[in-house]
Amino acid sequence: MKTKNLELELMLHSQQNKEVFFNEAIGIIDSFVVQSVAAFIPSIPTDADKKLKFIITEGELINYIGFCSFENKPWKYIEPKFGMIIYCTEIGEFIHYDGSTWKKVNTTTKEVVTSSSHFIEAIGEVYLSGANYHFLYMQGDIILRIDPLTINTTNIIIKQNTHGVFNVVFTSNILWQCSKPYITTQIPNSIDYIRLTKIPETEHYLGEIVFNGYIY
Repeated sequence: MKTKNLELELMLHSQQNKEVFFNEAIGIIDSFVVQSVAAFIPSIPTDADKKLKFIITEGELINYIGFCSFENKPWKYIEPKFGMIIYCTEIGEFIHYDGSTWKKVNTTTKEVVTSSSHFIEAIGEVYLSGANYHFLYMQGDIILRIDPLTINTTNIIIKQNTHGVFNVVFTSNILWQCSKPYITTQIPNSIDYIRLTKIPETEHYLGEIVFNGYIY
């Protein structure tokens, strides 16, 4: 019998050498207490640091996590499970396993932007804060939220995906001319330019479509 996630061998009644199974399980658990991998590599070199973990990118073990429980033991490999999240020090970001490949967590979660300008591969809920210019590269439909405490005026360039079209939905505190809300240009690779200006003493903005439908 094995556990569901890490598939650790369970000790059975009257089982011989129980301490071997117990020590192996403790070693695996200890290896994954620190939820990080060092890098993506095709295979683990013979001189690799056994304190590190790696994600394999080629061969039969593709996407598996290579680790070593003890310095004097050989490398082992754990098959990732759907939804597993781990930090990759090579790229400095969290990644998750979607059942077929590893992806950056921040391509599918809320974006918080605080710089003077920012490029966002946008999908899902996007939260803009502080920056004067934002470039949204559409990777899916998004809901765009503005932080009224840090943004008075901001400019948003919306770039449709090269291979498809998606929609941007602004929240109800954006007021559009003649009450006609902005509709994303439905042409692949097109560019729209939106400017938002905050109305003093409120949390509302005037939404202005500077131009739309530009094509590379």
